[in-house]
Amino acid sequence: MISISQILTLSLIVAFYVQAVWICFQEDMIFEWAGNFLSMNLPDFMQKPVYDCPICMTPWHGALFLFAIRSIIKPGIFISGVILLVAMGINVTITKLWRHCDD
Repeated sequence: MISISQILTLSLIVAFYVQAVWICFQEDMIFEWAGNFLSMNLPDFMQKPVYDCPICMTPWHGALFLFAIRSIIKPGIFISGVILLVAMGINVTITKLWRHCDD
């Protein structure tokens, strides 16, 4: 059985992992060239979940992350869904705070 503290810890790790991936594709970052390439070659509906929106990226990149660590922690499908939802909420908060500070 996985505890609440483990769920919150995994949610924070997933949220920050997605933020790190997202920021790498931004202007003046290491994968800016890949972001430019993807923006020209991917349809609009695929850009956000692949590299352009941390909230939209969370279920996809987070599921890949949880799959990658499945040998260490086996949260199960229901708990994985809870982890991803909490991570999405964290990323909503981070994104809103980030945009508020930019204004």
